[in-house]
Amino acid sequence: MQVPQSKFRLVWRELLSSAEIVDWVLHRKTPQRIRSGDFSEPGVYRFVFPEAVDGKARHTPCYVGEGGNVGRRLRVHFAPPKEGLSRLLSGEISLKPGWPVRGNIQNSQGQFILQSLTVEGSISIDGILINQDSFDSPFSRRLLENLAILHSERFDKFRQLNRGIPETSKNLFVGLKQSRARRRVSGFQAVRGVDLSVQENGK
Repeated sequence: MQVPQSKFRLVWRELLSSAEIVDWVLHRKTPQRIRSGDFSEPGVYRFVFPEAVDGKARHTPCYVGEGGNVGRRLRVHFAPPKEGLSRLLSGEISLKPGWPVRGNIQNSQGQFILQSLTVEGSISIDGILINQDSFDSPFSRRLLENLAILHSERFDKFRQLNRGIPETSKNLFVGLKQSRARRRVSGFQAVRGVDLSVQENGK
């Protein structure tokens, strides 16, 4: 059965206005639309930060994220830095490895763009239809997130702040690795205990 599809496009639209962003970053005023739950739906969003200079090269930093509740995710990104956070000589926040977004938000003084992703049309991937309704599925949403990252990098020429798998996933993998290591150690000890008891009984 052939799945119907139409012209597929990723379209970025303004999520918060410049005034809302500045008020949130500088004055800690959470936008009314966030407080009222206007952005409680699942979706993919993008931060586009001011142009940066790296040596002689210039680039535009960008971060793409996703969430089952976009408003809740934004609250995490916009949360003020904790006391005692290290700063550079310039006064800017020293970005913690693996968590660049919150620091970039604070260092920008609110001068950045925040957008949400809209999908126009649809595309079939091996019979699986991807369209605007796909944001409801966490698996399809992450697929769209990664597609948006590639699109931002290849077509908009933005430099991605996304680096590999998310920190939460890293923590999960580290936990699984440690758990496996503990099971191997306990299993080895159990086997060694059996061997010792056999030897003792054989004496």
